[in-house]
Amino acid sequence: MNAERVLVVGGGIAGMSFALRMRRYGWSVDLVESDPDWRVYGAGISITGPTFRAFKRLGLLEDLRKLHQQLLRQASEQPTERR
Repeated sequence: MNAERVLVVGGGIAGMSFALRMRRYGWSVDLVESDPDWRVYGAGISITGPTFRAFKRLGLLEDLRKLHQQLLRQASEQPTERR
C-alpha cells in the first residue's frame, strides 16, 4: 500500500473522479464537501460519446451506470424543495 495521502476539496464530478482514481492507485484519500448533506441541486451533466469512452477506459462505466440507477431512485423519493 502506498503511504501517499491526498485531500480532495469538493464533491463534484471532478473531485469525486479524482478521489476514485487516486484510491485505485493506492493513495489514502480524504474527500470533503461544503454541503454536509451532499444534496443534489438539480444540475444536469451532459455525457457525450468521448466522455463515455473515457469512463470506460478508466474502468468506471459500469459502476456509473449502477450509481445512475441509485440516484434516480433517490431523487424520486426526495420531496422537491422550493427556494
